[in-house]
Amino acid sequence: MSRKTEWYICCVLVLGAIGSFFIVRGPAYADGLLHVYFLNIGQGDAILIQAPEGTQILIDGGPGSRVIQELAAVLPVTDRTIDVVVSTHTDADHLTGLVEVLKQYEVSQVLETGMLCVTAICGQWEQTASLEGAPQTFVDRGYRMSIGDDLVFEVLNPAEQVRGQKLSKTNNGGIVMRMSYKQQTVLFMSDVEKTVEDRILMDYHNVDIDFLKVAHHGSKTSTSQAFLDATSPIAAFIQVGARNSYGHPTSQVIERLDKIPGLRYYRNDINGRIELTLDGLQYAIKTEH
Repeated sequence: MSRKTEWYICCVLVLGAIGSFFIVRGPAYADGLLHVYFLNIGQGDAILIQAPEGTQILIDGGPGSRVIQELAAVLPVTDRTIDVVVSTHTDADHLTGLVEVLKQYEVSQVLETGMLCVTAICGQWEQTASLEGAPQTFVDRGYRMSIGDDLVFEVLNPAEQVRGQKLSKTNNGGIVMRMSYKQQTVLFMSDVEKTVEDRILMDYHNVDIDFLKVAHHGSKTSTSQAFLDATSPIAAFIQVGARNSYGHPTSQVIERLDKIPGLRYYRNDINGRIELTLDGLQYAIKTEH
């Protein structure tokens, strides 16, 4: 089997049992599992989550239109619907692709912070979101979204409402979201820095997770050793573009990840598109390269 199709399986999914145990309630392509795709969109973030019953959530859209090609690669050609779009913050490497997503897909709901932004891409986003007509929800810490009985999304940052505010550091106003599926947890860190990580550690008694979307593409300002020790992920994912001008991921972050016993990490610039599959207890990770 070539590396392109190789499955990095850390826990065995008993495929024979899946067909009899899971009931597919969503589209015909749903398999009863939860899929998280870290899309290969270059130097930016774009994450597609498919719930077992078919609900689809897109977190950010990357720096350009490449997200459309990536979505086409993982969704059936007839599927032009995304249930929830999450815009974590206003930086172009997260927001730009979402404009094209709104134009080409039917979006049912938009979650964002509403932080003040006067850039050209923010203007396009606001105009396109208005034309799309999807309800916009401005979220902060404590917002929860449940999908079925087993899947819950909880916002951990921003700590308070930032709608209409001009932030000196837009990264630290970004949406940090914890996804819980049965006994498994994934933490999506957007681009927040160590100050936000420290506040999360202070305010939450239990931040132990299974999987981590590394903050800010592996920047040295994020993913502190204390944060990694407290969250103790078994796998981490770095959304980063090949040969980017920022030097992401930095050697400091890679060294910190290497210190975590048993941790495996994956990065888009090396592994291409990355797929994390969960059944609530076991998991599998598949890479494009």
